[in-house]
Amino acid sequence: IPPSWGGYGMYVEHTTICEFIVPDTDLTLAVSNTTSSLTDDKIIDWGDGTVTYGVLSHTYASSGTYVVKGKYWFSNANLTWARYVHKVIKVTQQPISMFYTFNHGSTELVYVDLSNATLTDVRGGLQGGGKLTEVIFNNTKITSTDLNKTFANKSIETWDLSGITFVNGLTSLDSVFNGCSKLKKIIGLDKWDTSRVQSFSAIFANCTLLEDFSFFKNWDLSSLTNANSMFAKCTSLKYPPLTTFGNPNKPTT
Repeated sequence: IPPSWGGYGMYVEHTTICEFIVPDTDLTLAVSNTTSSLTDDKIIDWGDGTVTYGVLSHTYASSGTYVVKGKYWFSNANLTWARYVHKVIKVTQQPISMFYTFNHGSTELVYVDLSNATLTDVRGGLQGGGKLTEVIFNNTKITSTDLNKTFANKSIETWDLSGITFVNGLTSLDSVFNGCSKLKKIIGLDKWDTSRVQSFSAIFANCTLLEDFSFFKNWDLSSLTNANSMFAKCTSLKYPPLTTFGNPNKPTT
């Protein structure tokens, strides 16, 4: 419903929904560190009954957990909320076809829904998301070709990556899952086109619980130049088809 009709004008196509922790020690929340382009089009429902137009910060009367909805609230659609990002618990909706980087996060973040989102830079992954337990990819597009540390150092047991489309393909997979010590299953890797990937350095390093590497039979490693520490400390590895995976026209050993 547009503002002129008494609504907030927040359609799914351009609305972000996040859940924030607001502690007693800091009752102010800001959703952008850029104010140069503020307009009435930037509508925010702060979750406590307050709705603002063109204002990107708010001070709450009391501490608590608040669900904040914002129309076009990202500057350059970048997941950076200045020093307030540490308050994010959940990201439950992103604007459809919005472009932003994936390499910012929160120490309190537990859930992120990236359905219908387009990610421009996923290197480094959701930094600081030590409590992260679920990331939803559904009709998610990634334009960058370098996945360096994208899913690294997380406590997630199953990554379902089947909902991702790599718009420009893949060229580097260094340390993609490095340090995922609780990881047991990865869904969707068998569909990845690795024919242009040159470096797989430490891609599965320290994945101590990961057992099934059968997706390798569908991987083309014809461009591989760096496999340093590719399976380092993969102590549960049971099925590395080392004589058959990769490009059948270029056998590997």
